[in-house]
Amino acid sequence: MRCVPKTLRVVYTVLAIALVPVFVVEYGPLNFLWFSNIALLATLVAMWIGSRLLLSMMAVGVVVLEIGWNLAFWGELLAGLDFLGLVAYMFDDRIPLWTRLMSLYHVPLPVVLLVLVWRCGYDPRAFRWQTGLAWIVLPVSLVLSTPVQNINHVYGIVDQAGQPILPSPLPLVILMVGLPLVIYWPTHAVLKRYFPRADLGKPGESTSLSSGSSATR
Repeated sequence: MRCVPKTLRVVYTVLAIALVPVFVVEYGPLNFLWFSNIALLATLVAMWIGSRLLLSMMAVGVVVLEIGWNLAFWGELLAGLDFLGLVAYMFDDRIPLWTRLMSLYHVPLPVVLLVLVWRCGYDPRAFRWQTGLAWIVLPVSLVLSTPVQNINHVYGIVDQAGQPILPSPLPLVILMVGLPLVIYWPTHAVLKRYFPRADLGKPGESTSLSSGSSATR
């Protein structure tokens, strides 16, 4: 795993181990259906099992979304700009400060993913695999969450009374079509064009971070 710095792997692991029980207690286990939380844990797994594909999937899936989260958070913190309430929970005093500080993992996550994909190489299969993952997670989020929880925004915009503006499952359909077209494909195109490509090896071989590759830096 030469392309993943040992120090980063250890620090990331410690932070993830500390974060998981805090989030389970405060938000419940369904909170880990959010794509950002999936990416947090999947990146940890990728670091340890040596999967360039998994790293690439998470980059395709959440880098743009995490940049949006950061714009909303810093806009609210520095200028009081409320981006549709996307980060309102970060300023909710009813949530323990320690829990909200844990949520600051959103700040470094896109940087970590981009750095690791740059060092380890981008696996172009990530687009279709991430799309497949989204098409599983989104319906599950609709079935298991409520409009108030609105995990992955599968209920669309919800009013102050906790009622969806659009009838279900229309927001789900919009997300299942829109995420691959508007988020995943453009991210895939940029990573494929400008980032080193992972050495996929021979057909049927897995792509491992521990294997030698011209993309490893």
